Amino acid sequence: MSEGSTGTIKGQPGGGGRDRIGLLELAWQVTSALPRAERVALALRLIETEAEEITFRREGTRWTAFPWDHMISQSLFVHGNFQGPEVQAVLAWMTRHQRIAAARNIVVDVGANIGTSAIPFALASDCRVVAIEPVPETFAVLCRNVTDNGLAPRVTCIQAAISAARADRIRMILPAGNGGGGEVHHPGRAPTFSGRNPVRGMVDVPAMALDKLLDIHGIAPERVAFVWSDTQGCEAEVTGTGRRLWAAGVPLFAEFDPGTWDNGNGVEALLAAATGCFVGFVVAKTLIAHPTAKARPIAELADFCRAIGPEGSDALLLPGGFEFPADAVRPPHA
Repeated sequence: MSEGSTGTIKGQPGGGGRDRIGLLELAWQVTSALPRAERVALALRLIETEAEEITFRREGTRWTAFPWDHMISQSLFVHGNFQGPEVQAVLAWMTRHQRIAAARNIVVDVGANIGTSAIPFALASDCRVVAIEPVPETFAVLCRNVTDNGLAPRVTCIQAAISAARADRIRMILPAGNGGGGEVHHPGRAPTFSGRNPVRGMVDVPAMALDKLLDIHGIAPERVAFVWSDTQGCEAEVTGTGRRLWAAGVPLFAEFDPGTWDNGNGVEALLAAATGCFVGFVVAKTLIAHPTAKARPIAELADFCRAIGPEGSDALLLPGGFEFPADAVRPPHA
């Protein structure tokens, strides 16, 4: 191999008269042989050190995202969506149960990030979407993605963290490499992402109870079709401060991630809030594979939490008053 400023390697004798191949050409030949998903992922990693933001189109939707984000932005850039099957399954379930109608045409997205669920919800329905995101840089990109796709008339972006604290601002700690991994900072306690990601920074953000935030913006609980929540360990706060919604019969699709439960301590608050507000639940994987599955009683939620693997899961939490179709089935191990 030849090294130095030429940036070339020697070809094999008799190689068709081409004695040297440029390293860039060689790299292109190698990467061209990769499957598309791997090739696109590699392209994003190469861009990571050269740009703070990138803009691209996937399936007709224009996105701005962060190349350094190896979670949400990477999934969006490589696959065209983040939690696409879950988004589709929740919309299908809500349609089947006639949850999306003129009387209930608002979707609340808590922890909206750059719009990976809010924008698909708006594109796939006539609903108004309330997208709540606390981190300033992420919120700015959320607003841009909403505007760039012509959705500003139907998607309302609100910068806030949902919190039960009395303070009107809270501090968040942000991990490197994960644009959706920011969590509430607790002095004297290491973030739950310690050991996986270094700290990228801290930021103070507006904070408010969910019921209060919706009230300030003139959103009656009776108008809400459902709530989608991805809040990095604050699910108990979302559940506990949104009681007017659940009392009005609003379902909640929430993340259950043991990695954000502070060594398991946070699950107790989540279980207490959930069992006090809901009567049943459907696990996300079941919702995707068996759209007509019956809900499990909320008393089984603790067993579900204990059985979750380290990768976590999501579940649709159902308040009282739901009637399930007679043809609903309970698949094994649902």
